[in-house]
Amino acid sequence: MSVRFWLAQSVGLAGLFVFWRLGYVNLVLESDQTYLSVVIFCMFLIGCGFTWWGKRIVHDEATGFDKADWLRRRLVSFGFIGTMLGFIIALSGVNADSANSIDAIRPMVTQLISGMGVALFTTLVGLITSEWLGFIIEWFDIHESE
Repeated sequence: MSVRFWLAQSVGLAGLFVFWRLGYVNLVLESDQTYLSVVIFCMFLIGCGFTWWGKRIVHDEATGFDKADWLRRRLVSFGFIGTMLGFIIALSGVNADSANSIDAIRPMVTQLISGMGVALFTTLVGLITSEWLGFIIEWFDIHESE
């Protein structure tokens, strides 16, 4: 592997570190009550492992099945599943019959915000990890032929 590859990965890890120091990682973890963001990130790490330890080992030439690329596509899918779960969580707290008083609306708004946090953060984590893993896969595809 080239120095440029590790430099690019170091930039990505530095960005993750900065987001952690600014509190964004904790915000995602605290907002995602389904823990789907953690599952997505673990899937990302597994995909990185498949790619780093030899994509040819996990690539089945007969069927064309590539485990790392399959996982990359699942990251986005899991992000969108999180979106749907977030909407379900958000809307589960809405009760039109009790929306007559301000005291009854406060818990509904809290539930809406909580659900939207799950929806948006799982989608964001799924998209970012998918793109990052896609970069790694493409890098290996381009440079394994050299």
